[in-house]
Amino acid sequence: MTAARFFLLQAARGLALAAKHGHHTIVAALVGAGISAQPLLIRAAAAGDSEQLMVLIKGGAAADLDVASEAMLSAGCNGHRGVVQLLLNAGASVFKQDRSHGRNVLHLASAHGHAPVVRTILAAGAPINACDPDGCTALQLAVAGSHVAVVEELLRSGAALERRGISWEAALAEATDSQVRALLIAERSRRTLESELCTMQEAVEKGKSRKSRKKESARAA
Repeated sequence: MTAARFFLLQAARGLALAAKHGHHTIVAALVGAGISAQPLLIRAAAAGDSEQLMVLIKGGAAADLDVASEAMLSAGCNGHRGVVQLLLNAGASVFKQDRSHGRNVLHLASAHGHAPVVRTILAAGAPINACDPDGCTALQLAVAGSHVAVVEELLRSGAALERRGISWEAALAEATDSQVRALLIAERSRRTLESELCTMQEAVEKGKSRKSRKKESARAA
């Protein structure tokens, strides 16, 4: 083993120990010296270790926002809402995609049934109807996984029931869970009724406007 390799291994161990014991100033010094904290940050996020993550963030380990965003993918996939929020606060992006499937954190949280994470990610501005490389939206992934709480959260936030190339009937057929099917049917009925009421209201307003113009014309004459 070369001296340089030995030094890097020792420095990496030192970084792990400093993070574990809360020494963010040492973490900052090692990160500043060029020691990569990416593996440590991702492991802490995946494990939901918010204390160690805070030390790493304070030490500048999340300064590279691409690394912070990758760590958030791991946290979101494993349902660690608090860690996701910490990384969002540090500047992690909701648009970052994982290397395996090209999915963002909303896709991953929805596919694995983590409703609290979904709520947090949506509040941070994640595009609710974005598709993964296979053309699946977060709602479709949640429906396929029969994750009732996630489906509720996405519908409440306005997720589209249909998407390009997929009819309502085909979308409903993907729901194998009775509760999920009931949610989808109820939401479609609600949106249809709401649309009809809006159309009726617009017609009434147009009628009032025409009558008003006729009265003004009559006065002018």
